[in-house]
Amino acid sequence: MEGELWKEIHSAVRALGKGRGPRRHTYTDADIALVFLWAVLHERPMTWALDPRHWRSEHRRPRLPSTSTLSERLRTAGVQHLLRQIEARWRPAAGPGRPAFWIDAKPLPIGGCSGDREAHAGWCAGGMGRGYKLYAIAEKTRGLLYWVVRPMNVNETKVAPELIERLEGPGYLVGDREYDVGRLHDVAAARGLQLVASRQRLGRKLGHRPHSPYRRKGLALLERPLGRPLIHDRYGIDRFFEELISGAGGLAPLPAWVRGLRRVENWVRGKTIIFHLKRWFRLAAAA
Repeated sequence: MEGELWKEIHSAVRALGKGRGPRRHTYTDADIALVFLWAVLHERPMTWALDPRHWRSEHRRPRLPSTSTLSERLRTAGVQHLLRQIEARWRPAAGPGRPAFWIDAKPLPIGGCSGDREAHAGWCAGGMGRGYKLYAIAEKTRGLLYWVVRPMNVNETKVAPELIERLEGPGYLVGDREYDVGRLHDVAAARGLQLVASRQRLGRKLGHRPHSPYRRKGLALLERPLGRPLIHDRYGIDRFFEELISGAGGLAPLPAWVRGLRRVENWVRGKTIIFHLKRWFRLAAAA
């Protein structure tokens, strides 16, 4: 499977990155992306991927830069744009009908003794933890659409508007009770979406204080035949998260050499590329 994955990754990077990269540099954006993805695919540090002994001849090794060059070029807008293009390459097209987007977050904990100053404590599975959190919007057909990484103490409702702004309606945006907030209903409505979220306080009336009309509409949907399947199906994003973190080449746990927000974002980008490629293989096999 590794050989098939790498063959597709190599082909995509070379096709999308052809002729790209600053002319004054010896290494193209494609060279940098390939070295980085080779390390991510094998769960190894980038220094491991820079050793020629860790490349077999059939894997078509790119030109290997120095450690400092790789680190510096990986931060550039050109390489980051290329990685985003690769991530979207194997994402299926939108299905027919009005889409239902799912929104949720996944903790990415690290060890409590780590000296990472950008990691913070926050709620995760089983109680409090320390590290980062992956905030994402997904859709049943296309998988993970948009995501960001923030320290674990950042509340989901503060990150949600940044993600929602990338969507275009009409459609539904479905989340758990964490997203049952009036201002999020308004943000979603501005993008042509109806937010449907489980009630924060079950069995209680709304009271007399003002509420967003879009929240009232969303809560009314929960009592109708359409709303219940929407809430039930939103657990699909949890299945995506499990696929992302499990199996060979999965995301979790964050390895010891992936520390600092920028490195964590890059690592997650590499893992989502592998996630979408594996999913593309499965869909192609089932077709």
